[in-house]
Amino acid sequence: MKMSAEALEWSSAPPLDASLPYVFTNGLLFNGLNSQCGHCGSRIPPPAMRGQLHRLADDRCLMVAKGYCEACRSLTCFNFVIESSDPPKIHNLEMAPAAQRLS
Repeated sequence: MKMSAEALEWSSAPPLDASLPYVFTNGLLFNGLNSQCGHCGSRIPPPAMRGQLHRLADDRCLMVAKGYCEACRSLTCFNFVIESSDPPKIHNLEMAPAAQRLS
């Protein structure tokens, strides 16, 4: 079975857990989020999340990740800016999560 470019990108990306917890300069920790599939709404467990967190400023980071949904075999993009407030503010860079069915 041939993999789509997006599926190949997901499989070669590091596990998101490798970037967690993310520690802001003020000491606040971001431990991750409860991810849902953008196609069927099923929970995406942490091991199925791949991507990275990148520092934008002392109080902000960029999360670029994709999650694989076992229930419907699709990928959902998670592109967020996270601010180090308590609780952290999460800004979705897309109006709605995009899902792509893999089969």
